[in-house]
Amino acid sequence: METLACLAKQNIAIRGHKGDLKTICETSNSNRGNFLELLHLRGKDLPWFKEKFEELNNRHRMWLSPEIQNGILDLIESNVTKIISDEVIESRMYSIIGYETLDISRDEQCSLYLHCASKGMMKEKFIGFYLAKSTTAKALFELVTEALKDLNLDPSYIVGQGYDGASNMKGKREDYKL
Repeated sequence: METLACLAKQNIAIRGHKGDLKTICETSNSNRGNFLELLHLRGKDLPWFKEKFEELNNRHRMWLSPEIQNGILDLIESNVTKIISDEVIESRMYSIIGYETLDISRDEQCSLYLHCASKGMMKEKFIGFYLAKSTTAKALFELVTEALKDLNLDPSYIVGQGYDGASNMKGKREDYKL
């Protein structure tokens, strides 16, 4: 889990082209991905880890599967999101920043950030990418309010809003005020 957490924190890709788990304890010329290669490297440095890893890999190879890795990453993401949410709730007042753009498949997506003061420091925290159903003010309003609801954040404590590429959010309609 620590290896996965480190890769996620550093925003480093996890999987490679050939994730052959049968030979994970052996040196390989193929790209097994950063996660499996780091586990192999840890085994070189820590003989007890290599022994335990080989034993577990032979009996429980599924624990290294992409599905399990994604499950662990989901747990880490939930934990990090909870920490961010708690920090913002503690600071009470916060700002929301939204960036709207097309992704590689030409779908509209919105990235959201929260900005707050915590322990005397200003902090800006990324809270996620969200697929936008459309770029209308109503759709973007619903996207932002749903994200805030998922984080248990009260929109009445928003003291600032900023949107880049999401100009529909700065409209005059009272219906869509956060």
